[in-house]
Amino acid sequence: MSASKTGKFGASLANLRSLESLATRDTPLHRISPTIKIAATFAYIVAVVSFGVYDFSGLLPFAAYPIIVASAGEIPYGLLFKRTLIALPFVAFAGTANIIFDRAPVELAFGLKITGGMLSFAVLILKTLLTVSAVLVLAATTPLNAIASGLKRFGLPCILVLQFVMTWRYLEVLIDEAERMFHAYVLRSPDGKFVKFKDWPMMAGQLFLRAYDRAERVYGAMQCRGFDARRIHTHNIRETGGEIFGLILFAAACAALRCFNLSAAVGGIFS
Repeated sequence: MSASKTGKFGASLANLRSLESLATRDTPLHRISPTIKIAATFAYIVAVVSFGVYDFSGLLPFAAYPIIVASAGEIPYGLLFKRTLIALPFVAFAGTANIIFDRAPVELAFGLKITGGMLSFAVLILKTLLTVSAVLVLAATTPLNAIASGLKRFGLPCILVLQFVMTWRYLEVLIDEAERMFHAYVLRSPDGKFVKFKDWPMMAGQLFLRAYDRAERVYGAMQCRGFDARRIHTHNIRETGGEIFGLILFAAACAALRCFNLSAAVGGIFS
């Protein structure tokens, strides 16, 4: 089997581990309480998604947040950008209808005119880039257990926190099962290149059954080691006064940028 066939699954596992390795670094941003970072990310996302479908200029100042935070957390911009692009095909497919049906002209700065569908499509793409990058920055600067501790401190039910942790932890197990099935298929395939489209339903069903059986065995092993689903071990975290004050300032800045179009004001100065 060629290296390209096995390399895809290896790359998937490496991508999962890269965020965890970045989250273990020691920077001032990494040392901030996870509850503060979760709350800041939530406030940022709420502000971004609250913009109207045509308010592209109002969103532009929010692009500074992932850039600044990625720099402070020593997160490679290339890695952050490539991870963010994964969500774009799904959003682009959903937003194509805007371009087709919304043909009303909209005037931009300097007398430029485009259709309302194209503008709303651009706003949708920008919102996706900003919100996904904010979540990725949180994951790259906060270990998984710390995120779970922060969610539990916010009062999220233990079962939901546990579901979040277990899904992330054993996503690698699911990828490993998919890799085994792929290897078995291509070894028995006449051409040995890829999975045929007609076999995808069968492969998906087999993957579900194998993953379910693997999950049962993993859960049995965890019970033998004293695992209790009603409890989850989390870190005892506390926020400092400075962190709380910084969160208040950040939330106020998001609210101010939401209510005041900074890009339009700056453009009006130079126009």
